[in-house]
Amino acid sequence: MEDIKQAIINSGLSKDTVAKDLFPSHTHPLRTLERVLKGERELREAEIQRLGKTLSIKVEGKGWKGIVLSDGVSLQKGPYTAIFYPETGVCKVIKNEKKIYEVAMAPVFTPIQEFTKFLDDLIEGKLIT
Repeated sequence: MEDIKQAIINSGLSKDTVAKDLFPSHTHPLRTLERVLKGERELREAEIQRLGKTLSIKVEGKGWKGIVLSDGVSLQKGPYTAIFYPETGVCKVIKNEKKIYEVAMAPVFTPIQEFTKFLDDLIEGKLIT
């Protein structure tokens, strides 16, 4: 939860603004955000995406750099772009504007370091039999 707190501080936005963007249908969005920050409640997939978009969160790992999109995460490394869509579990890998892989993955939370290792292994041919 410290990462979320720090991201809010770094964004320069108030907790109230972030809470309203993150929980638009909640009667008490600030109270819900406080529960998240205390570890009493976890963010759902759609909420994580909204949080990334609201705070313009950038992601990095093992040479990969990217951003949170409205419908997923886009990562780039050299000529490669990987786009992961958590709702469908689909990951597309593009090299020089040509799709080279499309992989169905379980739509679960994976730490960025594990995901970028997966991408490196996929690109290097370690996962293709």
